[in-house]
Amino acid sequence: MTTQPKTAIVILNWNGGDNTIACLDSLSAGGYLGLPILVVDNGSADDSTARIEEKFPAVEILRLEANLGFTGGCNRGLEWGLARKADWVCLLNNDTVVTKGFLETLLEAVEKFPGVGIAAPRVNYYEPPGKIWSQGISVNRWTGRILTPDCGKETSGPGPEPFACQAVSGAAILISRKVVEAVGYFDDDYFLCFEDVDLCLRARERGFSVLAVPRALVLHKVSASMGGE
Repeated sequence: MTTQPKTAIVILNWNGGDNTIACLDSLSAGGYLGLPILVVDNGSADDSTARIEEKFPAVEILRLEANLGFTGGCNRGLEWGLARKADWVCLLNNDTVVTKGFLETLLEAVEKFPGVGIAAPRVNYYEPPGKIWSQGISVNRWTGRILTPDCGKETSGPGPEPFACQAVSGAAILISRKVVEAVGYFDDDYFLCFEDVDLCLRARERGFSVLAVPRALVLHKVSASMGGE
């Protein structure tokens, strides 16, 4: 499979071999294994990397000696993607399952709307798959409250057209090289949670748009690495 512009995929793993392999299986079913794919292992103590390497020998694995959190692990993945001249890096939680065509739909949307620096698909619950978990995020700058207005809504059909929003979830997020070069990486002070919102807000302050693309779909087991939502 080929996609333009050049895109790399990064999956963060932490003691989650079963979920990571399921995510890679979905990428394989979608025809994405021809793209550069990196699994960043965040200091796992289980046999995750050996199992991943055995089943997916073409997938690169970056083994970190310690758990650097979501921010640290994803930042290493972004560095890897940019070093491979990717225009866009797609970060996926290891407990996500992609649907066929999700990446093409995202790339078509960011090409259609000038100035987009970050985009994300509709993220539905893995179970039940017809219920939205995240489809754009809003932030109350007075109270600091972070809202996912569509969470819990039932869905049917392909979903609405792409729309601009304040932030999107890092569970499945497409980040442009231009954003990283202009804004920087995830803030390591967050370690886990809210780093995605922070990056989106920083990108918007530098003039980039953030786009939700509901017609691209990813299913999410929601905090599987932490034992549930």
